[in-house]
Amino acid sequence: MKMGKVHFVSICHCDRVEWGESAYSYDDMESAIRMINEMIAKVEDECGVRIPMTYLPCFFHGKKGYSVAGEKADLFRELLKMGNEIGVHTHVSYDNLPTQDEFIVPDADTLENLGFPRPKTWVAGDFYTTPNTIRQLETGGYAVDGSVVPLEGKFYHGSRRQFEIDYSKCKTLSPYRPSYEDISLPGNSPIVELPVTAYLPELCYRDQYFPLTKQKPEERLLSKWHGRERTGVDVFHIFWHPQDLWRPHDAWYPQEAGKPKKIDHKLLESFESLLCMAAELEDVAFSTAYEAAKDWTKSDLNPH
Repeated sequence: MKMGKVHFVSICHCDRVEWGESAYSYDDMESAIRMINEMIAKVEDECGVRIPMTYLPCFFHGKKGYSVAGEKADLFRELLKMGNEIGVHTHVSYDNLPTQDEFIVPDADTLENLGFPRPKTWVAGDFYTTPNTIRQLETGGYAVDGSVVPLEGKFYHGSRRQFEIDYSKCKTLSPYRPSYEDISLPGNSPIVELPVTAYLPELCYRDQYFPLTKQKPEERLLSKWHGRERTGVDVFHIFWHPQDLWRPHDAWYPQEAGKPKKIDHKLLESFESLLCMAAELEDVAFSTAYEAAKDWTKSDLNPH
């Protein structure tokens, strides 16, 4: 049987702020993205590969709403010219999560009105989706969603933890077409779901803060690589935020609260090692989310 391919997809949720009381500025966001790009250029040069990424500027709808794409349009135009994909990350406040779907189409319109191509990839703020999410994505002209996190299981959101979403029902880390009734289950939508395979900080801090699975992210990548004969085309989807590159971080540096900010070079080096590892594996392709979804779609229509 012909070997399949594994697409290495890196999706950046470009939020402006940190989770918690300490806010990170637009300049901090841009500094982290540029540092990642410097590292990527180094890996590209050393390994002879191209590593496009998918960047999703956040549109936040709340009392103090903001548009990351609007505030940093020049940065995202530069990223687009470099061959990266620009999509949408829609956020609302915790207690208004059920309203999030109504912004899916307007956010696509806003990005397009800023002069960007119509976005094809979307991820829900706080990974919150509803049975209406898929239909809104179709209406908005999207092709890819990256909101399902099978390894995380259940999420509880809201000031009273009133909103629960359960992704443990998704039994795959490979792409699929979601159901209109439940995004976690396979169905007939033309949208391609790319379940989250790994979260960047897991590379350094899995044991303390991310005990999602016994497999480390590197092992998950190798598992997909070894499974190419069975899957044909597969996707390794790792996501990150620019603020993940800054220390201290409330999520995994509580002991450093109040200390001056600095770039987490340990995490940056771990990401570089993962990219180098992927570059050495035959039939692993670095792709944007949309490129990977298109290739998977062709494979799905024309199975081995």
